[in-house]
Amino acid sequence: MAGKRAFLVLLCSLLLFPCAAQNALQDGGAVRFGNIDINAADSLLFSVSQDMPGAGSCTSLFHARLGAQSARESPRILTCWPERLESLAGGRILQVRNSYGTALYTRSAASLKNSTLKWTQWNAASGTLPVTYGRTSPVSVSPNGSWICYVRKTLSAEGQLVLQNAMNGEQRVLVERVPFSYGDTEVKWSPDSSFLLYEKEGTLFFVNPSLAFGSNAVAEEYRRIGPGSVRNAAWTGSRSLVYISGDIVYCIQEDELYIRGLYSSFIGSGSIVGRLLLPFDSARDSFWCDAEGKQLVVSTAGKFLSLCAINRESYDYVQLRSQFAFSRVNGSVTDCMVFWADGQKPFLWVSYIPYSGGSEAGAVFELSADAPLRLDQRSPLRPQLSPDASRIALVDSDRVSVYRLKDWVQLAELGGERVVSLAWASSGSIYVGGAETVRLWSFSDTISIAPVLFLSSVEEAFWDGGRIIARTASSSQLYVYDTVRGCWNSFEREPAATGRSDKNAGFRVYTTAARNPKYANALFVRHLSDDAFTYPLYAETQQPAGERKRIAFVFDAVDSSEGLARILSVLDEFGVQASFFINGEFIRRYPMETKLIADSGNVCASSFNSNVDLLSREYRIDAEFIRRGLARNEDEFYAATGKEFSLLWHAPFYSADAALIAAGQASGYRYVDAASQYFDKRILQVLGTSNYIDACVSLLYDGMILPFTVGAADGDILYEHFDLFLAALLDSGCEIVGLESLLD
Repeated sequence: MAGKRAFLVLLCSLLLFPCAAQNALQDGGAVRFGNIDINAADSLLFSVSQDMPGAGSCTSLFHARLGAQSARESPRILTCWPERLESLAGGRILQVRNSYGTALYTRSAASLKNSTLKWTQWNAASGTLPVTYGRTSPVSVSPNGSWICYVRKTLSAEGQLVLQNAMNGEQRVLVERVPFSYGDTEVKWSPDSSFLLYEKEGTLFFVNPSLAFGSNAVAEEYRRIGPGSVRNAAWTGSRSLVYISGDIVYCIQEDELYIRGLYSSFIGSGSIVGRLLLPFDSARDSFWCDAEGKQLVVSTAGKFLSLCAINRESYDYVQLRSQFAFSRVNGSVTDCMVFWADGQKPFLWVSYIPYSGGSEAGAVFELSADAPLRLDQRSPLRPQLSPDASRIALVDSDRVSVYRLKDWVQLAELGGERVVSLAWASSGSIYVGGAETVRLWSFSDTISIAPVLFLSSVEEAFWDGGRIIARTASSSQLYVYDTVRGCWNSFEREPAATGRSDKNAGFRVYTTAARNPKYANALFVRHLSDDAFTYPLYAETQQPAGERKRIAFVFDAVDSSEGLARILSVLDEFGVQASFFINGEFIRRYPMETKLIADSGNVCASSFNSNVDLLSREYRIDAEFIRRGLARNEDEFYAATGKEFSLLWHAPFYSADAALIAAGQASGYRYVDAASQYFDKRILQVLGTSNYIDACVSLLYDGMILPFTVGAADGDILYEHFDLFLAALLDSGCEIVGLESLLD
C-alpha cells in the first residue's frame, strides 16, 4: 500500500513539475565476447555478440592495441551493422546508423576500391560498449539528400524536432517538444526539397531549409499553414500542396506559401478545390494524393480506404471512385502505404498479422473497383520507391525484389542473406544492408552486380601476418580489412595463419565470468612480465549492478480490438510474452481476433463471460454464478480457437472480494490481481504520454504485474506508444517475464 500511495503522490507532483530526461541504462541482450586472436605486435582481435530486443542481433569485430595496465586506446570497431541506412548527396554518400553511432560510406566516382567508411559519431569512444536497449531513432532525409530532420529524444516519448544540414552537420531546433516514435519522423518534404512541413502544438507550419539557418530566416508566425498535423497535408508532384481542414480540401502552390503564411488571417489557407464526404480527423485518418493533386486516397480510422476524384474547378464534394475495406485483408493490419504508378494509378501496401497464424507479412493491392491482389510479401518491411518513383523495392526475408510500379513486372532480384535495411542510391542501384554484408546492388536489363562494400557481422576473424581476415556465417568467402579505407575487400588467397591464438610473448587474453549482468562474460588481459598485471579490457564488465526488477504484462481484451495488431507486433518484435485476459464479450464480437491472440504464443486467460462489475449491488453473485460464467467463457474460447484457457482469471475491472476469488478457486482457477490503480487513464490525459511513462517506470517494483486494456481510449499509450513503454522498462533495468513465473 505504501508503494501505491507514493505513486499517487508522485503523479500529483508531476502536475506541477515536469519530468527530467532519464539517463538510466537500457537493458538489452547480454553481451558475449569471443573470437580472441592476438598477434606478435600486441594487437588484439575480438568479437562482441549481442541480441537487442526490437533491433536485431549481430556479432561485431573489434581491434585493440594492448598496454601493460590498460589498452593503449579505446578498442576500434571494424564492422558496421546496418540497422538504418540513409542515402545522402544524391546517393553518393551512405549514412549507416546503429547503437554504436553513425558512419558515412563515401563512394568514389573513380572506383569502389577508392571509397571510404568513416565513423562520424562514435558512442563507444569512452571505452564502454552500448549495452543499452539502443534501437536507433528514425530520420527523414530530404529527396535531394542534403537535409535531415529527426527527433532528438529527451523523454521516453518526447523530444526536440531538429533540422540538420547533412553536409556540414549544422543544426537548428524547430520545435522544443514533439512526440517521439521509433516508426517515423512526423514531417513531410516537398519533392524538390525546398520545403519541409512540421507540426507544433496542433498547428501545421512550413520551413525552407536553405533559409532556416541564416539571420534572414522568416519568423515562424509567418510560416503557418493552418490547424492540424502533417497528416492533414500532402505534396503533389507539380509544386503544390494539398491541405485538408475539416471536410474542406485546399490547394496551395509552393510559390504562394509565404504569401499565404503572411496573410493567412485575411486570405485563408489556400484555394478551395473540394469537400470530403466525411470530416478528416488528423488523429486517426491519413491521406495520399496523386502527382497532380486531382485524386485522393483517404484512410478513415484505419477501417477503410476511399479513392476520390477532385473536380478542382468548383466547390463540390469529391467523387467516390472505389473503396477498400481493411477487412478484405485476411488478418489484422499493422501498417499501410499508398503508391502512385505514373503519378496517377494507386496501389496499396499493407503489413498484417494473418488470421491463419504465422509471422507478420505484407501484401500489395491495386486500388481499383475489384482491388486485385498484386503480390504477397513474407516480410513486413516497408517497400521503398526509387528516386524517380518508377520502381519499388520489396524485401522478402533474404531476398530483395525490384518491380516496375505501373504493372508490377519484376525487373530484378537479389538474394543471399537476411535483409535488415535498404536505401536507394539511384533509380538503378540500391544499398542493401544485410545481416552479414552491406552491398551496392546495381541492376538493369543486362546486368545485376552486388559487390560487398563492408561487413555487417562476422562469424570468424583472425590475424594473417599483419592482415585482418574474416568470414561471415553463411559463406566460405574470406575478406581482408582495408585499414586505410575502413572497408573490406575479398581475399582470394589461402591465409598463412593456422588458427587463432590467445597469447603471445607479452600477453595472454581470456574470458571469464562478468560481475555485471549485462554481460554474459568478460574479457581479461594478463600482462606476462616481471611486474605482471591483469585487467579487464572493459572495466564496466566488473561493475556489479543492482537486482533486476521482474515485470509481467497483462492485457484485458474486453469490448474492442482496436490496437490489437500493434500490440502483438511489438510483443513479437521485442520477443516478449504477455498474458491476455479475454472477456466473453470480446470473444463473441471478435472471434478471428481471439484466435489471433491464441495463435500468437502469448498466454490466454479468462476475465469472465460478461463485462459487469461483480461487486455491484445490482447483481446477486454466488459461487454457482462464478462457476458457470467461467465455464461458459472457457467453452466459447475453445469454440473460437480450438485451444484451452490457462487456468488464470480476474474479475472485470479487477473488482472482486475474497468470496469471488474463492469461488473461482473452487472451479480450478487461480486469481490474478494486477496493479490496475497505477494506470488511471484520467491521470494519463492530464500528464501526457511521455511524463506518464516516466512516472510509471520510476515506481516499478519487483514482481509487478502491469495491466493494459486492448481497445481505443483517449490519450491511451497502449498501441500508439507501447514500444516506447517497453523501451523505457528495458531502459530502467527491468526484466520482462511471463506472468506465471511471478505467480510461482
